[in-house]
Amino acid sequence: MNKIKAGCEPSQFSVGTNGGRSHLIMVITFLMTANPDWVAINAFNEVQLYSILKELWKNTELRPLWYYNFRNMMISGFVGLGYGPFMKAATYQMEEGVKQGDMETTPNFCICINQVNKTTHDSLQEQGGVILSGADDTYILGHPEMVHTRSQAS
Repeated sequence: MNKIKAGCEPSQFSVGTNGGRSHLIMVITFLMTANPDWVAINAFNEVQLYSILKELWKNTELRPLWYYNFRNMMISGFVGLGYGPFMKAATYQMEEGVKQGDMETTPNFCICINQVNKTTHDSLQEQGGVILSGADDTYILGHPEMVHTRSQAS
């Protein structure tokens, strides 16, 4: 986890960090209070399995995760609605991607979006904006026109 954490800095707060999500919320609150003309948007909704595998393969230290993901990610799987004894099978199945909340989902997602986060970070920094991630939630903060332009590019 330390290798993933180090590779995802400086914009990633929550992977491998105790209280990382709380830090993220505090930083966003401070930035938005200090800059009342700024907006914040959530930058990513999904990534493709191929993209995750491609990013894992690029980094030789993370390549064992490539083998794990290649062999274990299901093409289709059960989707349950509700919880515990009240859970009912959905009328559809998961046919691509991974189940949100699965233990490997968050690090995989963070690894996959990391290069885009770093490029966006550098671009935003030049214009006074910022990109911050808390596990699988990534936020772009800055002036409305800058944030909208960057979110379209991501």
